[in-house]
Amino acid sequence: MRYMRPLTFVLSMGLSVAPCQTTSQEPNAEPVVRRMLTRFPNGGFGYSGWDEKELFRLGDASAVEVTRLIDGKDVSTDEIRQILLIIQFSFVAPSQIKVESDRQPKAASLLVERLERLPASSGLAEDFVGTRKLLSGCPR
Repeated sequence: MRYMRPLTFVLSMGLSVAPCQTTSQEPNAEPVVRRMLTRFPNGGFGYSGWDEKELFRLGDASAVEVTRLIDGKDVSTDEIRQILLIIQFSFVAPSQIKVESDRQPKAASLLVERLERLPASSGLAEDFVGTRKLLSGCPR
């Protein structure tokens, strides 16, 4: 009896928060892609499990956002590596991608081709092979 009140409170809080965690809206790629491409003061990149979870739902929308953010900028080797990671996270679980048309890696494939032609991409052959292999397994 003594434990029923706290248990009831915990359960009711869990039920009231759960509906807030899922929405029927299309996911917004801009915040997570911007975070993933932001350098820390030490010059490195980072990401969290939340970022991964968001990217899993984005698919091709993340490639469109990356393209928009890097347009007209010089991209370093580290940034290319991070962009490939964004693309990999975005297509690792195609069934989780919210928008059906984003399950097809059209923009992602074009972005990978564009990045591969950059001088900064030399030395990243294995990263490109892994990304291309992942994208080739997605529906077309």
